[in-house]
Amino acid sequence: RMAGRNRTEFYKLLSRHELDANDFKE
Repeated sequence: RMAGRNRTEFYKLLSRHELDANDFKE
């Protein structure tokens, strides 16, 4: 499965848009 790769990309995006992610979380 490419879940691991998908997760890595997801985390990469989160790190890049940490502020956006934080706002989206709430």
